Amino acid sequence: MSRTSGPRALVLDLDGVVTDTARAHEAAWRGTLAAHGLPFDPAAYARTRGRSRADSLRELVAGRDVPSATFEAVLTAKDAAYRAALAGLGPDDVLPGAAALIADARRRGWPVAIASSSRNAGLVLDRLGLADRFDAVADGTAGAPKPAPDIFLAAAAAVGVPPSDCLAVDDGGAGVDAALAAGMRVVGVGPDAEVGHAHVRVGTTAELDLDRLLPALAASDAA
Repeated sequence: MSRTSGPRALVLDLDGVVTDTARAHEAAWRGTLAAHGLPFDPAAYARTRGRSRADSLRELVAGRDVPSATFEAVLTAKDAAYRAALAGLGPDDVLPGAAALIADARRRGWPVAIASSSRNAGLVLDRLGLADRFDAVADGTAGAPKPAPDIFLAAAAAVGVPPSDCLAVDDGGAGVDAALAAGMRVVGVGPDAEVGHAHVRVGTTAELDLDRLLPALAASDAA
């Protein structure tokens, strides 16, 4: 199905697109689960990419009888451990290509927003020195977590651009699903098995160049 216009807003996932806090997340989960007598399953953890903290914990403890009080205690402790790990995050931790992508979008007059399942998105952007580069931040408080479209829809609404005119970039299958469900054009970052269902896929953030992506999206739109 062809479209009549190109994107005019940029909506980015945070972790894996703007920065990589995967090691901090994993360490926080490992330590917190161990402190509560729960095992850490790497295969289950791999399925949590792009999902909310509560959804991630449900995946990690699937099949186990975890009392609700313990479940909530793990969520709180994991968040505290993760926030403590962010103390060392700084501008050098912005992923290759991300700052140039944001700058290019702004030169084109596009508003730029974050659509992240993390409730710490604002803190991360502050640590990276990028908070003033974004016109809006839609985080895990914006509605149902990815793969539901709520966070992407909230980002589009916050910048006043219809979802169909937004270009979304995400590195997780759940995020790609969410952006597609929101009606956005979608660029996936990562392996084909994870994000190959996006309109356009790139291997790394260093390939996020609008001069290359926009023709590829136009070709996808015309297909």
